[in-house]
Amino acid sequence: MTETPRISVLISSYNNARFVAKKLAEIEAQTWFAHAEFLFIETASPERERELFTPFCREHPNCRLVTSDERKVALSGVNLGWREARAPIVCYSNMDDAMHPRFARKSCYRNRARSLGCVRGAHREATDGRAME
Repeated sequence: MTETPRISVLISSYNNARFVAKKLAEIEAQTWFAHAEFLFIETASPERERELFTPFCREHPNCRLVTSDERKVALSGVNLGWREARAPIVCYSNMDDAMHPRFARKSCYRNRARSLGCVRGAHREATDGRAME
């Protein structure tokens, strides 16, 4: 992906190998797939989901792996992806959540109206206007 994505979607996985195929299918079905980047975060999961994500990321330059061989608790892992996100809007999707095909598109539009729990801006402004650290 050479242009800046419109939205970054963080997807953290730990002991979730059973959900990988479902999540990859949901991502590929995104109507805004080409306008989004998807960051798969895996920190020392015993199920090694990174090995399942790797072929998908090789095929799709807008998908990347963010990994650590040191276990990080949930939010610390998400922060790894946060630092790698390139889009002005960042959202999160759990592995076991269903991702609607218009998730990325609607997240961008709803974020403009501040009605979704995404963050935006170069300094990552929260939806209530507060600066994120």
